[in-house]
Amino acid sequence: RRAQIIKTIIFGDEPCYMIWARDHRAYYCSQYSGYSADTSGAGRYTRAEAEAECRRVPHELEMVCPDGTRVSFDRSVA
Repeated sequence: RRAQIIKTIIFGDEPCYMIWARDHRAYYCSQYSGYSADTSGAGRYTRAEAEAECRRVPHELEMVCPDGTRVSFDRSVA
């Protein structure tokens, strides 16, 4: 319950996204600082934040949607 309250304070009703770093085989931690091998340590980002970061380094990063699907902005992967 506490985690849900904090999430609502930070993000409101907006869904949270994670960022997967293919080169490290891990998730970005919060504030783009470090990496975590599991989702419990992964940072949470708004869609705009996650998409902007993944587009900045598309050959290394993927956006992980709330339902778990991954979105790659790297055209060479498709």
